[in-house]
Amino acid sequence: MLLLEREVSDRVEIVVITFWHSLDSIQAFAGADLEQAVVANEAALLLTEFDRCVGHYELIIKDDIQRSRLDAHEAQQAGACHGGRALGADDSGLEVS
Repeated sequence: MLLLEREVSDRVEIVVITFWHSLDSIQAFAGADLEQAVVANEAALLLTEFDRCVGHYELIIKDDIQRSRLDAHEAQQAGACHGGRALGADDSGLEVS
């Protein structure tokens, strides 16, 4: 998950980006209407407004050089490095919501 925020005049905007393995896993969480936002009641009470609809995107490129170097270094120390590249769960294609 990524949580982004920025100050805009007298308020703070928040963007939440979640990563899912498939549209089926999103549907299992959100229900049949994949475009309807799921916002917990507790969170909705804290927000002055929020989007009622969401968009879904496919992750095409993940450019994370700094983390990749760190992961490769840690994997190499653990003996799990293959061809100079760390193998891990982040290497799979994920659905972004």
